[in-house]
Amino acid sequence: MVTKETDISRILAASGLIVRGPVMVRETDETYPIKDRVEDNWLIFQYLADLQLSSQQKIRSAAFIGTGGGSDAIGGIHIFGNDLERIAITDTRKSVLEVSRENVARYATGKRLLASVGSLCQPLLGRFDLIHENLPNIKDGDNLNAGIRQATFYDPAHVSHVRIIDQRVRDYLLELHYSFLVEARSHLNPGGAAICSIGGRFPIEFSREMVESLGYECKEDMAGYKVQTELGDVLRGFNK
Repeated sequence: MVTKETDISRILAASGLIVRGPVMVRETDETYPIKDRVEDNWLIFQYLADLQLSSQQKIRSAAFIGTGGGSDAIGGIHIFGNDLERIAITDTRKSVLEVSRENVARYATGKRLLASVGSLCQPLLGRFDLIHENLPNIKDGDNLNAGIRQATFYDPAHVSHVRIIDQRVRDYLLELHYSFLVEARSHLNPGGAAICSIGGRFPIEFSREMVESLGYECKEDMAGYKVQTELGDVLRGFNK
């Protein structure tokens, strides 16, 4: 297994956080790679959304679904600070989760950390003030071992149990995000927040309609453009 150490402090700093010293994570060929250019990383959008949420309410417990290398949870630890007492991270592969748990544990001193293997919110125990996801859009169960492919594609079995009535959810490749929102409702504290990081092409109006149809209040915390760094795979997937 290929492994290397990467400093994500530059991404945290670009989001407006004051970071003292390096923030190192271990990457492998099974985790989604952190890009050299700050603006090529989806993490910056998550960190900005978390910062906005932190200005509105205290987050004492947070779950990060499909964590990959754990950089999303590490950002949450830096952003929510001492208020954050309990952290859960999940991924569908044990080997990936072992790496992410090691990465997150470096920065989770004094906090409860639970790492669980499973799909979407199914491994979660208890309720949380925040549940965050950055999930792929394209269904394809083949060759999901590589980090880039797992971040871009997902096994259709992960959404087979959720009833989707509105065909537009499928047309805009939002099935996994929809399924996450269905499951997250039973794991959120009263007043809790579910943050969906969605990259794709779909009408913003429909995303609001989809979220509200599931009983949530919808708020757009952050929107922006990012260069598509996995162009070939993504365009083929959207063209199916």
